Amino acid sequence: IHIGPSISDKYLEYCLDIIRNLKADMVVITGDLIDISNYYIPRVGNFIYKLKSFFKNKIKFISGNHEYFDHGEYFFNRIDSEDILFLRNSHVEISRGKGGLNLIGLDYPWPHRMISPERIFKSKQFYKNATSKMNFENPSILLNHDPADFIWLKDEAVDLVLSGHTHGGHVKFTDERESILSPLSLIFKYYNGYYKEGKSQLYVNRGMGNTFPIRLKCPPEITLIELI
Repeated sequence: IHIGPSISDKYLEYCLDIIRNLKADMVVITGDLIDISNYYIPRVGNFIYKLKSFFKNKIKFISGNHEYFDHGEYFFNRIDSEDILFLRNSHVEISRGKGGLNLIGLDYPWPHRMISPERIFKSKQFYKNATSKMNFENPSILLNHDPADFIWLKDEAVDLVLSGHTHGGHVKFTDERESILSPLSLIFKYYNGYYKEGKSQLYVNRGMGNTFPIRLKCPPEITLIELI
């Protein structure tokens, strides 16, 4: 979402209307709720306050890299309330009727970026902590900011991974994901839309906002996912 200098209150109101009209059962935010500075925490709070007015305690959130740019712990302490459930290397079991669903949330392995041995090690520890007391008989959805981690998450007991981070590439000149005309494909294996590998699936959301207001063939996105 990147609430900060590039995102106006008018735009946030427009997005809130879209989210409300989707009438979803739950809202998940896969990181980068704020942009670069904690100066914008009051605006984040106002956005969450309005969002909870029609979703109450059904908002789940994980960290992204931007939460850490300006004293991440301070930001997390400010938003940690009954208004929004911060899943930080933890999970919740969501029940409906006789069925159950695991919703897992992983922290961002700051300061590690991209795929590196250090990042993979730290992220795997996060996953182990989050699932240590989990009922693996339930289907599982995992929230993880950086889609690059799907390279190993696809081999875990996770049915669906929801990520963000890449904004769909920001700038591309074709809809072909693996073309040189999609420059981010030179850096990221997973960066836009739906992927399926083995028994696991990944969806990479393009995000509502931007750090810098440039998008070409990568429009902002609010995704409604129906589980069947």
